[in-house]
Amino acid sequence: MKHLIHLFFITLLSQTLIAQVAPDKYFIEFNNKTGTHYSLSNPNDYLSERAIERRLRYNIAIDSCDLPVNPDYIQAVANAGVEILNVSKWLNGVTVYASSTSAIQSISNLPFVKSVNLATKKKKKNKQSIDDSSMAPKPGYRQVKNDQDVLNYGLATPQTYLHNGQVLHNNGFRGQNMIIAVTDAGFTGVDNQSVFDSLFINNRIISTRNYINSNEDIYRYSTHGTNVLSIIGGNLPGTMVGTAPEAHYILLVTEDAASEHIIEEINWSCGAEFADSAGADLINVSLGYFEYDFPYWSHQVSHLDGNTAWVSKAAGIAANRGMIVVVSAGNSGNEEIPFVATPGDNEFVLTVGAVSYDSIIAGFSSIGPTADGRIKPDVCAIGAGTFCSQWGEILPGNGTSFAAPVLSGLIACLWQAFPNMTSVELIQAIKNSGHYASLPTNYYGFGIPDLGNLYLQLNTINQQQGTATPTIRVFPNPFGDTLNIQYSNMNTDLFEVVVIASDGSTILKESHRTAGEQSGIITLSNTKSLLPGSYVISVAADKHVINQKIIKEP
Repeated sequence: MKHLIHLFFITLLSQTLIAQVAPDKYFIEFNNKTGTHYSLSNPNDYLSERAIERRLRYNIAIDSCDLPVNPDYIQAVANAGVEILNVSKWLNGVTVYASSTSAIQSISNLPFVKSVNLATKKKKKNKQSIDDSSMAPKPGYRQVKNDQDVLNYGLATPQTYLHNGQVLHNNGFRGQNMIIAVTDAGFTGVDNQSVFDSLFINNRIISTRNYINSNEDIYRYSTHGTNVLSIIGGNLPGTMVGTAPEAHYILLVTEDAASEHIIEEINWSCGAEFADSAGADLINVSLGYFEYDFPYWSHQVSHLDGNTAWVSKAAGIAANRGMIVVVSAGNSGNEEIPFVATPGDNEFVLTVGAVSYDSIIAGFSSIGPTADGRIKPDVCAIGAGTFCSQWGEILPGNGTSFAAPVLSGLIACLWQAFPNMTSVELIQAIKNSGHYASLPTNYYGFGIPDLGNLYLQLNTINQQQGTATPTIRVFPNPFGDTLNIQYSNMNTDLFEVVVIASDGSTILKESHRTAGEQSGIITLSNTKSLLPGSYVISVAADKHVINQKIIKEP
């Protein structure tokens, strides 16, 4: 832990609070966005088409939170002689670097400045013990192996089976066309570990940002984000397959592993804003904030109401933009103050506690209620002995930080199956599928959600309403001379199939027509000529696309 020897001070100037958010770094909060040239009627200037489409689909109004910070305000602050670090439109302000306080005092007198706010804090870390090999898998809740499963999860089998996630994957929902943002401390090794190969082969990492050191890449600083990402997006059949192996990812470094400053709460807001504007569907948050070096700035238990801490406010705004924000509950269950920390205290996020393989709550998993009496956590997943990538090896680790991504991936797959459900509707359905749904507690929340059974229930309802979900399945995998495509609930008789080699070249391209049946099996005709090795197959039908890694056996 980095110990600060800097003496921080608080000075009131014309009712403006001046204090640092990190050594020589300050957050400048503005009064308004008046005078900006951005307009609510022209959202294409600051939101991607996908972000706008999400708002239209779920009837979410574009409001002042979506408007960027007034560029004139930013320029005026920069003109005072400080360096602009990050800009937060949701918190309506900027973080700056200033080597002296004279510029900060000048900025505080600008008419549009509300405050120069906050002070250095130390967060309570979500402690991990990622080398505890004693947490080996044991028989547990709903772990029933099915030899017909299309994915070979390897060591990750139990953490997927706990939620019947294999049902989603078997029906063709593996996160295709879903975007998951992962906010963390760093992603060391993601760019050179085989468990992540498919992310690069298939261009599934669509964007990265570093809010700690803006001019440096994200593949350094910490392995915590690497651990988390492998649980969701890892894809090494027979060794480890994550819960959304075919999703797309936005990787965001918002957490500084080398220091303990509250600026990270603002960094997180900036990252979440980018994820929203880029069109992310979900945000995984394996972070938590509560206790700090300076008691004056520590969050009190009475503040854990979901709307006091800045990071909780930002998480609520993210959820209200139509995204699902999945947050780890924290690892304070055995401590004097055992409660879920921020931003997991927010009402609109899905907060995840940790259970072991026997479905019993982990002792370290933080508990509820919130300060205003709400049940937290919301649900639970395996967080004691969760398998993840650690420096290229697949090993068990402990922490609610690892429980959250298990569910993030499976929720992405479920939402892929039912894209017309709002985030609020889906979260409520997930809670209702938990094994404690009839009597939620402040240890388990609504319990362990059964997402496979929930998928079957929702699909049955859709079938009864004539809106059954289309699915595509490619099998067997690995394959020999024959490769099949099983489809159901399709409203087209044309399938376009492309097989791509590891170097990106197209090896095989076929069009197949059916007899008009909505369900059936197509057998590809030219796979015998494929050489042994790994390929990617892309199947497009009825506006439904699946991209899957396939292996031709010798």
